[in-house]
Amino acid sequence: MIVLIEAFCAFFACFFFAILYNTPKKELPYCGLSGAVGYTVYYIFSRYFNLSLLGAFTGTACICIMAKYYSIEHKMPKLLYVLPAIYPIVPGAGIYYALHDIMINDYAAATNEAFIAFKTVGAVVVAMLIILPDQFFKFEWLIERNKILDALKAENEDED
Repeated sequence: MIVLIEAFCAFFACFFFAILYNTPKKELPYCGLSGAVGYTVYYIFSRYFNLSLLGAFTGTACICIMAKYYSIEHKMPKLLYVLPAIYPIVPGAGIYYALHDIMINDYAAATNEAFIAFKTVGAVVVAMLIILPDQFFKFEWLIERNKILDALKAENEDED
């Protein structure tokens, strides 16, 4: 039940971040959905298996794969779906606590918090660098299907 509540909250957090980015209104649910799915994967890995780095990597990979699919399907940029959806995974609290520990002169705790936060950011960046470029994961079948559907639509419009 907690997983559903977390996914629900992540959906609306990403939805509202997409509004801040002036995302087209018809794309807002897709931004929220990709954020909810990515955060749910991250949450399951980090809470139930205690693998937060793997969770950050796989959650970001899910977001990027969904973004690639949506960008081809809706003919929009990939980052339109990635940027709002990635916020629940980014370790903002860890960076905040690291800076807080620096301010109170607890350098050992600050080093630990910063190291964990930077490892998580590294996992997110590596996942984005692997998945987002079209070198590894290509949706060629989807591109071909869209070309066929566009040709059929053009034929139907010409007949009418």
